[in-house]
Amino acid sequence: MMAMSTEFELPISIWVTYLGAAIWSERRVGEIPMSLEELAARTGKTPQATSAHLRYLGERYRLGKNGMGLVHLHEHPLNGRMKTFTLTTKGQAVAEHLRFIYNRQDGNF
Repeated sequence: MMAMSTEFELPISIWVTYLGAAIWSERRVGEIPMSLEELAARTGKTPQATSAHLRYLGERYRLGKNGMGLVHLHEHPLNGRMKTFTLTTKGQAVAEHLRFIYNRQDGNF
């Protein structure tokens, strides 16, 4: 049997953060995207954990380590200490694939 790579294995808590970002990335208050803090509250995580998860899901994790490239973090337009997020093209593609799987109606797996 072929061994599977563990390079892309993620803890479920990081997947929960990604799924929340995918579900609510288009949620806006006026013209302002959802904040990291609001995503944390909606997913039941602390802002600190959500920040770490979004960095890992983003372009750069830390100290030169690449992230997964699924989200972009942005400075909040009204409060420079807060962050907002959007899905990257890659993040949108993963979300669309998950929607396709979830919405399958034929029952064939």
